Amino acid sequence: MQLHLCFRVASTFAFGFGVGQSVQYTAFDTASASSLYTGGGAGFAAGQALSTGAGYWCSAGSHGPGQVVSWTGLLAARRQAVGVQLSWAYSPTETQILASSDGDNFVEAACWRPGLQTDASYVEHVMFDRLLSVRAVTVVMRGGRAWGYFALHSVTLLAEPGPSMLVSGLTAPGGEMCAVSRSGRMSLTSCIDAIAAGTGAEVFRLTGEGLLTSSAFSNECAVLADGDAFDGGDITMTSCRTARQAEDGRADFRASANGQLRLALGSYCLVVRKQVLAVQDCSIAGQSENAGDKFFLTAVPEFDRTFADAARTSAQLAVHTAGRLEGLLGQLDESLPVLASCMLGQHLAPHGEQAVIMAPASKSKHPSTSKSRACDQSSTAAGIRSMIGQLNVGGLADVIARARVTLAAVRRNF
Repeated sequence: MQLHLCFRVASTFAFGFGVGQSVQYTAFDTASASSLYTGGGAGFAAGQALSTGAGYWCSAGSHGPGQVVSWTGLLAARRQAVGVQLSWAYSPTETQILASSDGDNFVEAACWRPGLQTDASYVEHVMFDRLLSVRAVTVVMRGGRAWGYFALHSVTLLAEPGPSMLVSGLTAPGGEMCAVSRSGRMSLTSCIDAIAAGTGAEVFRLTGEGLLTSSAFSNECAVLADGDAFDGGDITMTSCRTARQAEDGRADFRASANGQLRLALGSYCLVVRKQVLAVQDCSIAGQSENAGDKFFLTAVPEFDRTFADAARTSAQLAVHTAGRLEGLLGQLDESLPVLASCMLGQHLAPHGEQAVIMAPASKSKHPSTSKSRACDQSSTAAGIRSMIGQLNVGGLADVIARARVTLAAVRRNF
């Protein structure tokens, strides 16, 4: 009776929410699991279920009848959500969904329910019994079947439209690539560089009416230029008013469960071509070996340029101050021989020996930064390095180090 009531509540909520509202498939940022198959190295880690692909997360297997196994996905920012999509590789007998608004404290979002199918691999949508503010979701599984494992190809949140980054499925040596709005066009760049720039060019919102709006540039929306898909066309930014007036679907985007971003015009999907965004027939794009047709909406906080503007202002002030300091150091270097000659009369060397004139302080760069940069490969360090480079403050440490060396030399000799 309780199980039937659970289904009735969830079905009623799902039907009610579907009228007049829209949800989007939102990828989780990180994942963990209570059980892991270790026979394949890192090939079956929890993170394998963060996006659609050939890989999947897999449990250790050989679970007892009552043993519970869980997989948890975490978002970078909270989203209002109505459910999850589960793509099973090895399905369990029963599933329960827990949700958390802070990543620590969980509540039941969907009660225990039997699997929809007896097959090992299938896709199902589990709707919450109410609209929830979600930071993390846990999929709880129990009841092993003949295959003995629990495994997920992907877990995707069904969320209300909100600020997101469009993370490309394209693999790149330098890390994840993100779509950005720049100079009136949509292109691809390093996610780390885009975030470090602090312009918000990487933050978009896919609205319920299908408009892909920019958070950095108010009233700008993505569109297939002139509705022309010849040779891939060109995805540009135009006023949202103009985009709304286009009735052929050139500005109407829909996120699909397989990670494609579909255009309502024809059967086209967004793809990456030479680092810019274009379109291609969805069926052809889906055969891409480099996942250039996949875009994952990753939830991020609402863009606030206040902090970035303050950082840029402070950086400019610091650069100007450093320039002035460098000028003073140059003048001091030029004055050292004169100072030494003035001191010659007071410090004449005995027996006619000549006084030693101190050489100007070395202008070579401080050597400590390059070594640390070579050693630290973390994403945080990469973001800091990118921000330092874009703010042009990388030379400040060298100027300060040179000033210390010069002043120390002056104190020693004079």
